[in-house]
Amino acid sequence: INLVFEYKGDDIAEEELQSTKRGLAHAQSLIPGRTAIGLFDAAIYNEHDPVMVANGVASLIDDTGGGSYVLLCPSDDGDSIDDGDDIVALCEELSYLDVAGPTMKSRLVVSAVSDDQVEECLSIGVSKYVVGDASALDRLQAVVAEQGKRLVSRR
Repeated sequence: INLVFEYKGDDIAEEELQSTKRGLAHAQSLIPGRTAIGLFDAAIYNEHDPVMVANGVASLIDDTGGGSYVLLCPSDDGDSIDDGDDIVALCEELSYLDVAGPTMKSRLVVSAVSDDQVEECLSIGVSKYVVGDASALDRLQAVVAEQGKRLVSRR
């Protein structure tokens, strides 16, 4: 079991942020290494400063000890992420941060939105991706092969 807690940005109510911190810290105490922070709302990518979002995620990790993974998976509800530039910008900012435990790059799990976005994320050092269907998997495999790498599955 992995538990995912959604990070909704730096403009949420303090009470909601504290509730998320308590939940993440409690889950981390019960199942260490099996918690994740998810960034699902497209507004996080479109409307928020990537530096502020990255700092908020790092604070959440530092304050709770949780966040074995950070999921950058914007939903398709309303605002869309067409080319992935906003995801790349957030990946870059997150990758600069130093947090306790594993590196931030090793925690990132990113939606494969476009070939260019995957190429840029690979160059940053992101190695975990989310795909929606077989054609997206084929595109991911082609981009990875162009970079001289290969897909590896865990079972």
